[in-house]
Amino acid sequence: MPFIDITGQKFHHLTVIEEVLPRCKPAKWLCKCECGNTKQIIGASLKNGSTKSCGCLHIKRNKELFTKHGNYKSPLYAVFVAMHQRCNNKKHKSYPLYGARGITVCNQWQDFVAFRDWSMASGYKENTSIDRIDNDKGYSPENCRWVDRVTQSRNRNALKNKTSQFIGVHWDSNRSKWFSSISVNGKYISLGRYDNEIQAAKIRDQYIKDNNLKNFKLNFD
Repeated sequence: MPFIDITGQKFHHLTVIEEVLPRCKPAKWLCKCECGNTKQIIGASLKNGSTKSCGCLHIKRNKELFTKHGNYKSPLYAVFVAMHQRCNNKKHKSYPLYGARGITVCNQWQDFVAFRDWSMASGYKENTSIDRIDNDKGYSPENCRWVDRVTQSRNRNALKNKTSQFIGVHWDSNRSKWFSSISVNGKYISLGRYDNEIQAAKIRDQYIKDNNLKNFKLNFD
């Protein structure tokens, strides 16, 4: 692709001053933001709109949120900010385990008020932590819950060691899924493989209830 000089062009809040390290790949440009700051930005990010400012827009958005909801000093708001930082800030220490793996925050939770309302209706307390049910999926109402720190610690250990915390659930390393099973009167019964261990555990519980099996402990009472 032929080189295209974009010096002097404006992309959202950024004006291109000059190319950095001429003809390097990917092309990088020194830009001046409307706020007065300068920043080196990859050309593709300018053209596709993924970078619109030096970072001042994000700061401005946070200030607007402070004014809007008045909860910026609350523990819940700290959780909200940390969640976004893990997923969006490449300099955050936890970004490799979240944003770099494709873990995102859903559109609904770009707004703190929506996140706050869901949390208050979903069992949030100051001694709880937000937990993703499926660790390969992002933050959303469908994939999150509030749990005590002991439960979250167990979940993290299960992910790390591929050892389930639930009865009758095991990790199938060949298919990378959670396997649910039960033994009844000496007969082994396979209940299928699932993307997350909670679903596998609930399937086992439902089998016990549907078949009115006695003396079998449920994962969820």
